[in-house]
Amino acid sequence: MPVSLQLVRQALYGDNYRSYSPDRVAAEIACVQDLSPPTRSGSPTTSSHFPAVAREFAACVERTGARVPFRMQSRCDLMTRDTVAALAHSGCVEVWMGAESGSQKILDAMEKGTRIHHIREARENLRRHGIRACFFLQFGYPGEEWDDVDATIRMVRETRPDDIGVSVSYPLPNTRFHQIVRAGMGTKANWRDSGDLAMMFQGAFSSDFIVLSRALFIWKFVARLPRPSPPRMGESRAVAMRLLLTHGFFLEEDPKEQQIAKPYPPLGILYLSAYLRARGFDVDVYDATFGSRQQLFNILDAGPPALLGIYTNLLTRKNVLAIVARAKQTGWRVVLGGPEPANYAAEYLAAGADLIVPGEGELVLEQLLNGVATPDGVMYRDASGQIVRTPPVAQIADLDTLPWPDRERIDIASTCGPGARVTAPARCHS
Repeated sequence: MPVSLQLVRQALYGDNYRSYSPDRVAAEIACVQDLSPPTRSGSPTTSSHFPAVAREFAACVERTGARVPFRMQSRCDLMTRDTVAALAHSGCVEVWMGAESGSQKILDAMEKGTRIHHIREARENLRRHGIRACFFLQFGYPGEEWDDVDATIRMVRETRPDDIGVSVSYPLPNTRFHQIVRAGMGTKANWRDSGDLAMMFQGAFSSDFIVLSRALFIWKFVARLPRPSPPRMGESRAVAMRLLLTHGFFLEEDPKEQQIAKPYPPLGILYLSAYLRARGFDVDVYDATFGSRQQLFNILDAGPPALLGIYTNLLTRKNVLAIVARAKQTGWRVVLGGPEPANYAAEYLAAGADLIVPGEGELVLEQLLNGVATPDGVMYRDASGQIVRTPPVAQIADLDTLPWPDRERIDIASTCGPGARVTAPARCHS
């Protein structure tokens, strides 16, 4: 299912989505419903095949009785009347769409493949069925002028989305957008945290202007949510394992996410855990969301050291680097996965990571746990300091054969409570 957009990273995952069948997704929702009803689930959906899939999914939901309220991400041009009707029948309550801009000139420059009327029609179709319509917007794309910004403001005023998310055009490595602006980029190569909205290239507007514009949008359109109670903290413990899976997001360190109070469960590492445990491997999971940096460090210090797998993205970069440093001090072998490390392999490997997985992790980790030092599908630094990329690992032929993710390994009550975001993701791969 090919996708095209200058902002979408191509080299890591390619231009295709690999997704579960509607039957599999409906069955998994029913499983989650049994664990902690009711839940809200969501999935990024951008394929041109989605209208047919939405209708099939609605039929599967009705057949299995697995209807739960869910949120999702999609494209404006996919929210046609028939598709939205099927989503409403399936239980959809909210759709986030990449509207991006109210200027057709900017949408064309992004190679979005959408028209302004798609945004307006999607908003009206979702309103008709009582589904919240939410827009992702961005400022600062090359060629954007004040008239384009004003067009976005008018579009938002006229369509009145239920919520918005506003950001800055960010040049991800290995995208056409990055190639276009690379010559105008300064010494700063990436954002440091979720509040960093600095312009990474020379644009028409300054970073201060972008930040102010975003703040005004959020002030006008985003609801204020109550601050949640502090997360529950468990006792640290020594664990004997061959593999520990974790990530770098600590809810207690992110006041913005505490206000939103809708944390995602770490579904990727839960799928890895389920796959590897089904094959007899000793795997443990530490969900940092409701834990703490010190608690994770205590586990690493207590050992015994083995293989540590860390999911990494742009916003957890700083935390992941700190985890890597602590793990190496205590003798762990560190493997990084997720959308971030492969694009900054030199930085992460220099910081102490032993291996980087630039794709699906199940078969790679299985090789590692079977004693293969440098399996297919990894990047590492050889004795001379050169970065080596081994041949690609085979993909799992049928995703529907994967076991349910190990949701019981995390705090279900916190991650699957009302308003929680429980994902059933597609996978982007070449």
